[in-house]
Amino acid sequence: MKTMLLPALLLGAMIDSSSAIENQLTNETRPAMTRDINQTEADADAGYTALASGQFSQAITLFNAVIKRIGDDYQSPQSIDDSGMKLVLANREAQNGNLKAAAALKQSVVQARLAMMRNKRPK
Repeated sequence: MKTMLLPALLLGAMIDSSSAIENQLTNETRPAMTRDINQTEADADAGYTALASGQFSQAITLFNAVIKRIGDDYQSPQSIDDSGMKLVLANREAQNGNLKAAAALKQSVVQARLAMMRNKRPK
């Protein structure tokens, strides 16, 4: 039982410490399509960099903020989206203390949702 407690405590600490970054990166008053997509992509790039340098907790925090910022604005009737299932798995991996896998899964979600958002924008 003690081995399961440690990852849960780490996850709780990670969530508490990440809220300041998420609040700074997320503006919930405007939909993502009206925000500067370049800034959203820059924040995603920061997450990619954090993941590549082994800063998994920071990568997860950045990816969570980007996912929250994008919201549902990436969806369209023509797109088939399985990223919600990947998020469920990523959150489970984080709960189990496997931050590397969680960050990699969230990166995949961010990449897919940004691509769908770009395709949805008027040309």
